[in-house]
Amino acid sequence: RNGADTATIVRNLSRVSPELAGGLAASARVGIPERFIAIARDPDGTFNNEATRLALQLLRQMNTMPDYINGFSQVGSLRSVSEALAKEMMQTGAMAMELVLDKQRLPNQFVPIGTSSIIFYEDGKGTKPTQKIGGTEIDLDIATFFMVSLDPSLYDVYPQSPMEAAIQPVLAATTFLADMRKLC
Repeated sequence: RNGADTATIVRNLSRVSPELAGGLAASARVGIPERFIAIARDPDGTFNNEATRLALQLLRQMNTMPDYINGFSQVGSLRSVSEALAKEMMQTGAMAMELVLDKQRLPNQFVPIGTSSIIFYEDGKGTKPTQKIGGTEIDLDIATFFMVSLDPSLYDVYPQSPMEAAIQPVLAATTFLADMRKLC
């Protein structure tokens, strides 16, 4: 009831409300397949066998556990990254990630980014994303940053969660249950 914004309220309610938590978990599990297929095509749309093999090799490397010689590394599998992005999509209405490249400039890992920390600025050509973390702003106007909104509004650059409509009913049900407990 006292959340700073609707994204925070939805995030908090989806942790404590059985209805929202169940809906969120079901949405993520239904939307993420057990297996994936990678196909590379040439600019004209024809199948490229060599590029497909390279894509599958890169995805296999990104989907295995990291080498812990240098200590702990919080590198998630493709499945865990997909689950984090699906949860973020339902809670905030958007998902964002960065593709991290290795020293050879090959894809190394996908890193999900919390969309609530992204701020947009107008620059005359459009909007530019930055991420605000602990008072520091990090420029995300880079080729390896990706953000997708669910049902984007033409009038608002910030996404809205599809679960926002559930806030009032969940709060009403919570109040009702609290009142029933007082009577018993």
